[in-house]
Amino acid sequence: MTRFDLIVALQLHGATQAAAGDQLLIDGSEGEIVDDPDIMWHVTRRKAEIVAFLAGDWRAALRALVEREVPDRIDDLIEQFDERAGIYEYDAHLDRQRAEELAYSEIAETNHCAGCRD
Repeated sequence: MTRFDLIVALQLHGATQAAAGDQLLIDGSEGEIVDDPDIMWHVTRRKAEIVAFLAGDWRAALRALVEREVPDRIDDLIEQFDERAGIYEYDAHLDRQRAEELAYSEIAETNHCAGCRD
């Protein structure tokens, strides 16, 4: 289950998500969410990534994703993130926030992070 799939599953249970510092706030039909062990397992496993994602901290979201899935590639993938964000920012004339979002999405959704799709 990808981060996107998890957020959709939470929404299908009527839940909304928000980040408050390093906390993940889930509001909705709590009984339904807690009663679904698959969703709770993924929420627990992906908490740091989801919090960073919701806060728009793309570097932290990628770091959490890579540390969980392919920790031996963290330096390489963070370097690729910085390079891609720089390309998007300067060559495509995007603001840094959008450039980092695109870099995060590209790395998280490609074979550069093959285990990240579980």
